Amino acid sequence: MRTAQVCQYPSARAAQSSPVPTTASLTSTAAPSYSLPAVNLGKDWASATAGVSVGLAKGVTGLVSFTGQLGQDKVTTYGGQVGLNVAF
Repeated sequence: MRTAQVCQYPSARAAQSSPVPTTASLTSTAAPSYSLPAVNLGKDWASATAGVSVGLAKGVTGLVSFTGQLGQDKVTTYGGQVGLNVAF
């Protein structure tokens, strides 16, 4: 069974601070369309990632990184990653 989704995106003239209705529907099966509010995100924003990796032993590397996005209206995102890589 194949499904496809069609979305109608808001125009670029919509206000950035108000939710914009988005409508989706399935085209390969009988199902009603649905709408929900979506955020119209700004066009000027920044994303940055900083991290470090350290060799802990032969074939073993530890890593730590931090990611952030900022500059969007009413949206700020932070995240991090901690990992251990082992070569076999």
